[in-house]
Amino acid sequence: MAGTLTTPESMILRARKAVHLEHAMRHYGVQLTENTRGNVVYGHCPLPGHQRAGGRSFRAEVDPVMDGLLKWRCLSTQCAATRTTTGSDVVAFVAEMERCSLSEAARMILDGLLFQKR
Repeated sequence: MAGTLTTPESMILRARKAVHLEHAMRHYGVQLTENTRGNVVYGHCPLPGHQRAGGRSFRAEVDPVMDGLLKWRCLSTQCAATRTTTGSDVVAFVAEMERCSLSEAARMILDGLLFQKR
């Protein structure tokens, strides 16, 4: 029987579990403030090319469906104008910040190129 193949999908799944989004956000200097409910935090959108107007253009929250990992969403005026739904998990966040594919972002995370794994 052949060994286990590493597919891009399996690599992305492993990367999602390897690093908390909170650590990735800290790495990129994202400063978030807690909401009174405690499960939602807001801050300026850090994504390259996005307008940083307003202190609540970036949102992150705990998502029990994703095993308690944080998910994020860009609420910047740029995304609102184009009606895009930028946001997801730590791999998508790194891909946006590094302007690369999900597979490349997953590889960076798994190789420890950006920050320590949990």
